[in-house]
Amino acid sequence: MAAREGHWEVVGKLVAAGASAVVKSRVGDTPLHWACYHGAVEAVDQLLEAGASLEAVGDVGNRPLHLAAASGRYSLVAKLLLLGANTRARNDYGNVPLYLAKGEEMVAMLSRMHKGDDEARERVKQELEEEAERLLAIGQVEAEKAAQEVEARQTALDAAAKKRKEEDDHEARLEAEEAERIRLAEEARRKAEEEARAAEEARRLAAEEEARLAEEAKKKKKGKKGMKGKKK
Repeated sequence: MAAREGHWEVVGKLVAAGASAVVKSRVGDTPLHWACYHGAVEAVDQLLEAGASLEAVGDVGNRPLHLAAASGRYSLVAKLLLLGANTRARNDYGNVPLYLAKGEEMVAMLSRMHKGDDEARERVKQELEEEAERLLAIGQVEAEKAAQEVEARQTALDAAAKKRKEEDDHEARLEAEEAERIRLAEEARRKAEEEARAAEEARRLAAEEEARLAEEAKKKKKGKKGMKGKKK
């Protein structure tokens, strides 16, 4: 059911847990039949490694190759051919995979495999192997290119993050400097106010002292006048 519904990650987990890769449905289809029909290459690899048969006979006598060809899975059909799948196996209606194939490239490839002699079939396999190697090389180049692009993006992100940090640090320094300037200005203002209050207090005390001295002088002067009057 996992294969039929296309849950390939579940297929892998079930196979890894020991589920049978050769179990058949009531009509005879194996998980490999469904994996080939859906073109799930990863699931096909998992099932084959777990013992699934390339030549398992399923519903109406179809082999996995019949279903891969009928659903137009060119790359999967090529893979099955390289693994040795029989192109001349017939289902219950007498059809070989070629008769069910979809797509011109698929038909051409299966036709050469089905109709050719051993030498021609080996030639097709060699071409498929070369094509697989070419695609693998392209995939590796693309993977390297993708890795370089990821690295370049990461470098750009790191540079942007560094720049943002430098800007944040600069802004923080400016804010700290402004805060220090404000603190010093406030401190200077308080000091000036204290000095002004001290000066005002000094003036008040000086005025009081001057008034006291003037009052004393006045009293002394009045006292001297009184003494002169008594003498007369």
